[in-house]
Amino acid sequence: MRGDFNTLLAIDTSYLWVSVSYFFDGKVISRTFLKEFKHLESLNLLISSLFDLSRSPSALLLNLGPGFFTSLRVSASFAKALYLSKKVPMFGFNTLQSMLVGLDDGKYIAYLDARKGEVYAQSFEVKNGIPYPDGKLKLGIYKEINIEGYKPYTGLIRASSLFALFFKGFGEELNENFTPIYLRPPDAIVNLATPLAPSKL
Repeated sequence: MRGDFNTLLAIDTSYLWVSVSYFFDGKVISRTFLKEFKHLESLNLLISSLFDLSRSPSALLLNLGPGFFTSLRVSASFAKALYLSKKVPMFGFNTLQSMLVGLDDGKYIAYLDARKGEVYAQSFEVKNGIPYPDGKLKLGIYKEINIEGYKPYTGLIRASSLFALFFKGFGEELNENFTPIYLRPPDAIVNLATPLAPSKL
């Protein structure tokens, strides 16, 4: 039962910033680092300001994506290291779903900038502050989104939102071989697959 987890560590590095949160004895303490793309430098510092890593949380929660490829790799690497060293159970979540936790009831399209004139997006219906995927717009990459009756939403991603989803039964249990939700390969792989034409002499 998920009620048996009394200390939870949640992390998010899926987008521009880093968010970490610690749940213990029904209390939540959170930290967010708002300098863009400082994930590698700030994640361990934020976690150590909340939690003594010589101990083990009951479980680690993390957003799997969608998000930026390199950003997602930072939290994935931390999670795998913690799992392999301490066997801490891991649970992965949908970043777009976590963004909507706590909003007023209604229908929303959560989205994040995917660059290249596109967005990562998915539709949800929020009930009592919990977003449920409704299947109207599947998780994917889109150029344009306009669905009548749905409010577009993008906002700060908070790791603390994962606690509410976890205790409602969301979150996929992971092992050390998990892969984040990238949706598209990184530019480096795309560029290797389609090399530029050689320069003329």
